[in-house]
Amino acid sequence: MFLIVEHTLSAALAASGTFTVNYPDDTDEDSFAGYGHVAISRDTGAKLNQPTDFTLAFNSASIEFTLGSGQTTIPAGSRLYLQLNLPGADADPGDSPSIGQALVDTPGVSQLALVRVDLGSPLTLDADGIAEAQSPTGAGNLDLDGVLASGGVVDLTDGAGGAPFGRNVIVDSGGADTAVLTITGTDWQGNAMSEALTLNGTTAVPGKKAFATITSIAHSATISNGAFVGTGDVLGMPFYIADDDEWVTELEDGVTATAGAFVDGVDSAATTTTGDVRGTYDPNSACDGAKHFVLYMAISDPTYQGVTQA
Repeated sequence: MFLIVEHTLSAALAASGTFTVNYPDDTDEDSFAGYGHVAISRDTGAKLNQPTDFTLAFNSASIEFTLGSGQTTIPAGSRLYLQLNLPGADADPGDSPSIGQALVDTPGVSQLALVRVDLGSPLTLDADGIAEAQSPTGAGNLDLDGVLASGGVVDLTDGAGGAPFGRNVIVDSGGADTAVLTITGTDWQGNAMSEALTLNGTTAVPGKKAFATITSIAHSATISNGAFVGTGDVLGMPFYIADDDEWVTELEDGVTATAGAFVDGVDSAATTTTGDVRGTYDPNSACDGAKHFVLYMAISDPTYQGVTQA
């Protein structure tokens, strides 16, 4: 389900340009899904998709539209239809009120799916479990020689105590190294993904993306003091998190847990430096291979996997 807002451009809209529109009646910044929005030119029939071609910011007073940086200028006077996606699935006309209809009929109310997410009992983080300390010359690739590696691949979901939807990585060095390490692998769905992390001397640098597997780690320059790569406690999610208030209950070993930290999924085009496209969860207690984490969450669409990986 969706709502449509029509807008006529008062001036030409160049790449990265913006305009604002008012919210439809009985809606506000919490009414819309964080994905699936479309803009259609009434004059040309051209279709733009969010977040590849444009982004939306749902602010308190209005909706801000930003045209993508690589898009062609849209002339002044052009009429645009903004198709704003509502939470939940579509319904056939003869069905009971759909999620979108319920939201419109009762302002501030929408139906969500209650889901149970079993995150298992992820192993204790291992500072060099992916790649042990190495000091290569020039640009190249680190050896995947940590205890979690097997046959040139690191599987962070495999075996008892693995993270079923992946987990983040942490890069570190024994001295004043500043090379960029680009981690490449896949997410839990098998989609290729990469993340670029810059060494910061002896300060550990945590990644923001949840890797299911790691197949290579490239370094941009000489590393003099021994760089190493391991796992973190930030856990991947099986679907896109639109808002960190979508959780209902966090359980640790079957009892209510101290609140952890949720990070929303990226709703712009993904790059090697953006966050996770689905979002992540960092439990308050450190993973140790024994603690069992389960989430109950109210989600607008548990089938949506987020924007395309980068």
